Amino acid sequence: MTEEALGGRFRTIQELMHEMVALWQRLTELEESDREHRKALETLRASEGRLLSIIGALPFRLFFKDAGLTYARCNEAYSLDWDMRPGELEGKTDRDLFAAETAEKLAEIEHEVIRTGKTEMAEEDRIVAGCEVTFLAIRKPVIDAGGNTLGILGILQDITEDKRNRAFQERRIHELEGALSERVGQVESLRHNLEKISAERREKEEELGRLRSGLQAEITALREDVSGKAALLERKETEFSRARSEMEGELQARREEIHRLRDELQKETYERGQAVEALKKSVAHSQELLESVQRPAGMR
Repeated sequence: MTEEALGGRFRTIQELMHEMVALWQRLTELEESDREHRKALETLRASEGRLLSIIGALPFRLFFKDAGLTYARCNEAYSLDWDMRPGELEGKTDRDLFAAETAEKLAEIEHEVIRTGKTEMAEEDRIVAGCEVTFLAIRKPVIDAGGNTLGILGILQDITEDKRNRAFQERRIHELEGALSERVGQVESLRHNLEKISAERREKEEELGRLRSGLQAEITALREDVSGKAALLERKETEFSRARSEMEGELQARREEIHRLRDELQKETYERGQAVEALKKSVAHSQELLESVQRPAGMR
C-alpha cells in the first residue's frame, strides 16, 4: 500500500475517531446535564454505536488513550491481540499489557506526541498469538477546539507480509545488482578486450598499409626497371638482329671469297700441274737430247 493511500485511510480513520471522541465528550456532558437531554443522548449513543461498528470493520487495530495514557476505547481487532473484548481494555495501561521496558519506551513516545502535538509514525515488532508481527504504528494527538490535548489516537497496520515482501525484493534487488555488477564487469572486460583488439587491428592495418605502400613502391620501381630492361632488351635484340644481319652478310661475302679463292686455287693448281707436266716433258726432252749427244761422243 502506498503512503498516499495509507495517508488517505489514516485521515478517514482520524476523522471517524475525532467524531467518536467528540461524541464521547458530548455523551459525558449530556450524562452530567439535565434529564431533558436524554433523547439527544440516545441519539448520540446510536451514532456512537454506528461509529463503533464502522471502526470495528476497519482492517486496522485502533485505540484511544486519554492524556494519562490510559486506554479509553479500542476496536475488536486490537483487543483480540490481548485475548480480550474491547471493553475489557478500558482503564488499563501498557504496563498491564507489555513488559516494563517496552511499556516505558511506548510511554516515552506517547508523552512526546502529547508534548509536541506532532504525529509519530514508526515500525513496531510485537508478539501476537505467539508469532512476531510487524506493525506500522501511527500515533496522533487528539486536540479539542480549545487546544486542549484529550489523548492519543493510535492506528496499527499489519505490514508483516509487506515487510517480508520488501525484504525479499531487497534481497532480489541485491542479487540482481550483484549479477548486474558482474555483467558490467564482464562487459567492461569485453570492452577492454575489444578496444585492445581494435588497437591491435589498427596497428596491423597501419602496418599493412605501410607494407602495401612499400610493396606498391617496389612494384612501381620493379615495373619501371622491367620496362627499362625490356626497352634495353628490345634495343639489344635490334642491335643483335642488325649485327647478325651484318655478320650473315659478311659471312656470305667470306664464303663467296673462299669459293672464289678456292676456284682460283684450283685453277692455279691445275695450271701449275700443267706447267709441271710441261716442265717434265721439257726435262724429258732435254734428257733425250743430252743422251743423243752423249751417244755419238762415246762412239768416237
